[in-house]
Amino acid sequence: FSGLFFERHHWAPTSAAMSTAAEHEAAIAELKEVVGLDDEQVEQVHAILAERQQIVQHMWEQLRPEVQSAMRRVHTEIAELLRPDQRPAFHDWLTQRRELSQDHQH
Repeated sequence: FSGLFFERHHWAPTSAAMSTAAEHEAAIAELKEVVGLDDEQVEQVHAILAERQQIVQHMWEQLRPEVQSAMRRVHTEIAELLRPDQRPAFHDWLTQRRELSQDHQH
């Protein structure tokens, strides 16, 4: 549900890269165990993931403004359907979710 409301707020390349590197390491470790990758295959998988991550990062940078705009519209539309007494709680919820998202990235 929260994925509907949030894209990568305040995206930080350094922390995102560290998070991505950790995710890649975990995936490779799992593949080593499950599939039995040898050292050469591990290096090749590292190279593939690194190359694809650059492509994904570039695509995200291109799409980010559109995603942010769409999410602002979603937030506005939801806020408009709420009663005035519900809106402060909704805005507090959005703020908390943003903070959680930022904490997760660091």
